[in-house]
Amino acid sequence: MKKLALGCVLILGVNSLMFSLEETWFSVGFNFGNYFERGSDLGKFYSGSSGFNFICYSFEEKNNFGFFFNSGLNFSDFNNIDNGFDQKIRASFILGPGYRYNINEKLNLLLGFGLDINLYSLFSESVDIKTSDFRIGLGIGGDVGIKYDITKVIYVIFGTTLSYNFAN
Repeated sequence: MKKLALGCVLILGVNSLMFSLEETWFSVGFNFGNYFERGSDLGKFYSGSSGFNFICYSFEEKNNFGFFFNSGLNFSDFNNIDNGFDQKIRASFILGPGYRYNINEKLNLLLGFGLDINLYSLFSESVDIKTSDFRIGLGIGGDVGIKYDITKVIYVIFGTTLSYNFAN
């Protein structure tokens, strides 16, 4: 419960900082994530998961440097874990500096990178026993996207998010 409360406080603090700047772009989208792990007690495994992604870039009016926040929630579609565990949910949070490059009046290139925290849960069900395993990964992550302004208020962002965890 403490971890959940601490995570909510972190998210609210980051959002209040980001929305206080003059120009903020918030995007919600669909994603498909590929997750590979090796070197743990589970051995080598792969998990493919689909879910939702929330991305926020915030800048001051005439400045190309700002803040970047990415949060995703994925639900496992398939995996190849051989020891009976099944990955159900994976959440990721990336926070760091952001950069924009104005290509023209309607088109912007967005770049963001920073600290990446991944939370994922594994479940195992046998006839008599149900067990779960909750894991935290720490690494670096980044986002590259192109923002196209349809109107002054409506825009579309296409991009990709990558992360590499070096500590579990």
